[in-house]
Amino acid sequence: MKKIALTSVVIIIVVLAMAFAGCSSTKTTGSAPAPAGNTGSAASSGGSAASAPAAATCPAVTAANSWTGKWDTWLNGDVCYDGRQKFYPATKDNPDPWDGVAGDIQPQGTFTQTGCAVTGSYILGESGVLIAPHGCPISFTGTVDASGRLSGTWKAYCNIQFSGTDKTPDSGVFDLSMNPDGNGFAGKFATTDSDQATYIANNCANAESNWVGKRTT
Repeated sequence: MKKIALTSVVIIIVVLAMAFAGCSSTKTTGSAPAPAGNTGSAASSGGSAASAPAAATCPAVTAANSWTGKWDTWLNGDVCYDGRQKFYPATKDNPDPWDGVAGDIQPQGTFTQTGCAVTGSYILGESGVLIAPHGCPISFTGTVDASGRLSGTWKAYCNIQFSGTDKTPDSGVFDLSMNPDGNGFAGKFATTDSDQATYIANNCANAESNWVGKRTT
């Protein structure tokens, strides 16, 4: 009897030991950490959502800085000419600074700005000397940069005479800056001719005001 009882006790102990071992194994498996790949995926997704949009490339268009409108302008065929004197106050000797001088032509027309892009349509008006035919159409295509400066190319439907070159091109480049109140501009109207580039380098390397304008609307 004692042998049977002892055997029963041993069996019970073995069964209990196996039961405890099973519980311990299940608990360990359930507490395993999440795969590292899931954490990396979440971090990557969050990083994409935080990407910032690109900054604007030109100032916001407002009534004060928009190039859109009609402009009266004076243009001199000599790129070295300083047209900013058109904006000087009237004096006894110069009662109308906005009047023309020899070498001037008077393009009149409009600019239209859409975003950073600007187009222009002008007609060459009266001139002091015949450096271009009166009534010749000229178009402009340009872009406004972050500072509000407008630059691009022009195309005329006639040939225009410039100082510093014997050529009479019908296309070229321009570069304009508007004054702070938005009512006027001064800048360069030039060709891409190498002879004119040499002329500018030798006579007025920093010249940029042979074309000036004032807003009429």
